[in-house]
Amino acid sequence: MPLDELTKKRRTRAAHRGSATKIGTKIKECLVNVSETPQTDKNVLKQLRDTLSEKLEALKLLDNEIVEVLSNSEAEDAEQQLEKKIQETDDTRAELQKIILDVNDALFEALPSLPQGQSTIESEYERYTKTDCSRKAPKVRGEKI
Repeated sequence: MPLDELTKKRRTRAAHRGSATKIGTKIKECLVNVSETPQTDKNVLKQLRDTLSEKLEALKLLDNEIVEVLSNSEAEDAEQQLEKKIQETDDTRAELQKIILDVNDALFEALPSLPQGQSTIESEYERYTKTDCSRKAPKVRGEKI
């Protein structure tokens, strides 16, 4: 692969990394107030987390392609460039994965606590059946039951 292709991959990776950084900044801002935010803000946080996960996957692919090109290079400093690129890649991935884990933790903490082994659907069903369906209907005058 000619150097031009390597340059294009690096530029594409830089653009994805810049976008991921902006998304990470938005997420960090949302995380500051996650306990006080309404449900719609939590949905925005989930969407940003998913977008950041997609960016992480795109970066992984581009990083692997760049590493492959550098590992096949015959340049004198190719080994140093390769080592530097792998370290940068590891640092970036670790930072993005930490942000994703922080979002997951914040969303988990924001959920209402439920008894062990009980899902939200089950608790809503039980609340409905106990409060609404288990009451007897009042008798209507003149009607025998």
